Amino acid sequence: MRKLIFVLAAMACISTWAAVQSGDTFTMGDFKFKVTFAATSTEHAEAQITGFSSSVPSAGIANVTLGGTISYNGELIDVETVASRAFEGKTAITEVTFLYGMRDIGTYAFNGCTKLKTIHLPSSMLSIQGNAFAGCTALQICYAALGDPTGYMFNSSAFPSGQTMILYVPKTHPNSVEK
Repeated sequence: MRKLIFVLAAMACISTWAAVQSGDTFTMGDFKFKVTFAATSTEHAEAQITGFSSSVPSAGIANVTLGGTISYNGELIDVETVASRAFEGKTAITEVTFLYGMRDIGTYAFNGCTKLKTIHLPSSMLSIQGNAFAGCTALQICYAALGDPTGYMFNSSAFPSGQTMILYVPKTHPNSVEK
């Protein structure tokens, strides 16, 4: 009897630890997620945001905050990327704040978000893929908490061409200019 109890307890521990697997998809609150990295004994699982949940109106919501750490199935998951085309055509979005820990914005992620005016990029942001903000004709302001800009890979087509946009960087940044 003792051996049987031990085996069942060990199986329960294994199934709890491996509850979230790479490739799993789930919805939490206003967003849909896809697990991109399963947890290990030393690291949290990682996920990307793939779009709004079905409970959000079809155009989206105005002020969006993305990233952070969430808890799903008893595991902590770091939300670090925005999937390609995740918010494409969501015309209600006017402002996006990416929390510290966000690393990548996929291709066409916000394409056609015609009312998007302001974005906030954390110092953890490493790459913005091509056309991530294409068609964002109202985009005027980018607040970037940039550290060393040599480590970033921002595609030259990431932002709309032919329009003026103000980039705010920390006052201590070597390229900042005080007006």
